[in-house]
Amino acid sequence: MYSQNAGTIFAQEELLGPSPIVPVDVAWLLDLKQATSYPATIDDERIYLPLMDGTLLALTLDTGAQVWSRHRPVHGKLMADNGILIATHEQLVIAFDGANGQHLWTHRFEQSHLTTVISNGWLVIQLRDSTLAALRATDGHEIWRRHIGNNASAEPAISGNRLYLPLETASGGLVSVLELSTGELAWEQPISGVPGPILPLDALFFGASDNFFYRLRLADGNIDWYVRTGGDIYDLPAVDEERVYFTSLDNIVRALDRQNGAQRWRMPLQGRPETGPIRVDNSLVLSGLSPNIQMFHTETGRPIGRFTAGNELAMPPHHVQREKHDDNRTVLLTRTGELTVLAPATGPEQLSPEVPLHPILPSPSRIPHTQILFTKSFLPPSDPPIFHARRFTVQVAVYDKFSAARDAVGQLREQGYPAFMTSSRRTRVGTLQRIRIGQSLGHGHAMRLIEQLEFDGITDARLIATAN
Repeated sequence: MYSQNAGTIFAQEELLGPSPIVPVDVAWLLDLKQATSYPATIDDERIYLPLMDGTLLALTLDTGAQVWSRHRPVHGKLMADNGILIATHEQLVIAFDGANGQHLWTHRFEQSHLTTVISNGWLVIQLRDSTLAALRATDGHEIWRRHIGNNASAEPAISGNRLYLPLETASGGLVSVLELSTGELAWEQPISGVPGPILPLDALFFGASDNFFYRLRLADGNIDWYVRTGGDIYDLPAVDEERVYFTSLDNIVRALDRQNGAQRWRMPLQGRPETGPIRVDNSLVLSGLSPNIQMFHTETGRPIGRFTAGNELAMPPHHVQREKHDDNRTVLLTRTGELTVLAPATGPEQLSPEVPLHPILPSPSRIPHTQILFTKSFLPPSDPPIFHARRFTVQVAVYDKFSAARDAVGQLREQGYPAFMTSSRRTRVGTLQRIRIGQSLGHGHAMRLIEQLEFDGITDARLIATAN
């Protein structure tokens, strides 16, 4: 059993005051003393954590107090909906009461499963043979099964009375929509790339591996518009009343007009995005593998702050929107098991004297709302990628000691990377040594190099533009 003594929890008065950059307070911190085996899941009241030692732990969202714990190894994503917690383990799907951890039911499948989604009492599971099974979440009763012939490329989405499936096919991708109550096919729409997660609202919004972002009609799947980017898009977008926001692997966050696809602004990111943006009021929150979390204003795209977690993040920041603004919470979990919960600042917004009053990054490119780039007819892709015809180097690390930088270059070269070292101008901490790979790389070559570095465990590499 997990003991509260196994972690260190800090009360609000033991912490620093409001963040000098972001108008939030740290509500509480908890050092779990171990990593989680999979990302946590969060509902309006509790945080559920699958720990590496096989413990399934539930904490209150507001205080971090332990609600319950039990030994239950988890081998897949946790999900919570309407007070029911769903865990997976090989061929098993197991349901618990989120309030007390009591076991509700177990459903055993004849094979393991790939994706699972729960919403409004429906639990949909895709098995490895491309079969979908729909269960009633309250008791595990199976309602229907359907063989769909393709594997999901991302987690399905449930909205209203329909199930939205992003699928990978031999020729590219497919968006397939089923009636939720029966599993019958409503419509399908092929696309040239493999689709990422789908956001179903008044239309379907999603990105794909063909570097395009799409808007599809709900009724029949016809494409309203699509927009070219400079990299793959593989995570959920965010929306507000006017705009849709998404990140792509050209290290750019973009805002498009929700109705016609016209670009409102775009901004470069400090590192490679690992998730889509999260909208918190008038802010976009973005994170990657590094502890740094960037925030942008939704209307203008200007950087409005940053927050640095204690270590690399194990999951994207999770925001819980409540009826009262002061009750909102944002959850950060690091790879080393440090859990931080943020709350809106209790005092006036503060500014650090070290933070310039001008934007941290260049002003975004803006397009007036009166300018419409797309008509209702289907148009060719938009302008070429932002990084068209530019050249890049890949920066791996920065050291303040020459010997450490030299050793790092040697290790990279032993791994087959053409690494080199370049010195910056002298600063108050000395001369910084920058470790880079490649001096005039194309964008695609540089991105593949970053992917290979991540495969080798080097996760902080980023693109640096060089002269054409």
